[in-house]
Amino acid sequence: MSELIERQAAIDALMDAVKKVGVLDADDIKAVFDMQPTIQPEAYWIPVSERLPEDLEEVNVTWINRNPEPYYESIKDKPFTATAVYYKGKWYWWSTCAQDLLAEYGERCSVGLLHEAIEVTAWMPLPEAYKPNK
Repeated sequence: MSELIERQAAIDALMDAVKKVGVLDADDIKAVFDMQPTIQPEAYWIPVSERLPEDLEEVNVTWINRNPEPYYESIKDKPFTATAVYYKGKWYWWSTCAQDLLAEYGERCSVGLLHEAIEVTAWMPLPEAYKPNK
């Protein structure tokens, strides 16, 4: 949140300076800043040691395979990202099918259950869907 406040302060200072000097139109500069994506505080990686997502919430995860099959040895301990859901203490690869089955059958569903060698280290909420400018 402090980054948003700092960003707004920088925009305000730049616009004040432009108005005094009169070299550029302040509205043009503001338009450039407005085109930049805003920082969403919830869009940062959250370590699973800090907190976990709500049950069945679709999230992006960073995961590591600590003990892969021999033919996958090259991926051992390397971080990857994917989409997953957390449900009652277990992680599942996200798919509409897995999410629906979990919601309907709960713990009895094993569709998409992450292998025990895979460790989820952090997660973040999914970004908002793209909305074209009108």
